[in-house]
Amino acid sequence: MTSFLDGMAAIRPAIRSIVGPWAAAGASLAFAAGLFALRPDLALVEHVVFVGADYAPSAELRHASQVRNGTRMWEIWPQAVAKRVEAHPWVERAEVALVWPNTLLIRVKEHEPLAVLHHGGTWYVDASGVVFAEADPDHMDLPHLTGLTPDLAELHPDLPAVALASAVDLLLALEAKGLVHPADVSEIHFSRTAGWTVTVGPSRLLFGLGGRDRQLDHLGALMMRKPDLTARSTEVDLAPRQLAVVRPHLSFRPL
Repeated sequence: MTSFLDGMAAIRPAIRSIVGPWAAAGASLAFAAGLFALRPDLALVEHVVFVGADYAPSAELRHASQVRNGTRMWEIWPQAVAKRVEAHPWVERAEVALVWPNTLLIRVKEHEPLAVLHHGGTWYVDASGVVFAEADPDHMDLPHLTGLTPDLAELHPDLPAVALASAVDLLLALEAKGLVHPADVSEIHFSRTAGWTVTVGPSRLLFGLGGRDRQLDHLGALMMRKPDLTARSTEVDLAPRQLAVVRPHLSFRPL
């Protein structure tokens, strides 16, 4: 018996070190629960804070969240709030966190506009090819994607989506290869028979419908020899298989 009691005395400090924090945490939670039960006004939403919202107005996001001041914190389902906020055209993804005792923190990742699509109106498009919001007439200093007319769907239901994805891929490929930055592109026009016409300053780059990588390689080799190629009024036809055809581009013809 003596040895048993001596053993228990030896391990008692270790037991306290393990149980102590859990007991303290349990006591704290019990105290908080009791406090909120007695004073529910201490756990009501007073602030809804949005982080990462540069384009979407906070007032619109707040309305989309459907969370009102005075809502009890424990009545909020973060995933449901996030889903409602993601319904806003500018929001790609949202994450919601409860910051006790009275704040709702909502982090949003917005779509980043890459181009303006002309298709039954004007719409912002991101780098994933997602059409997400109607374009603001005062903020359209982006490449304009044209030629994607509604009648393309009559030829094939998937043709508008395929053409849009191809336009975005071309714009990103020109940037990735260090050939043309999207900020220097004013328009990418689609023709279902001829391909793509990329307007860069006073110049036009003509891409055929097939052999995209080959055409980009031709353009890269050409720009190594003529770095100022797109600074002059030039038309570069990249569709021929063997070589690119360069000729002066006249934006207008005299009468």
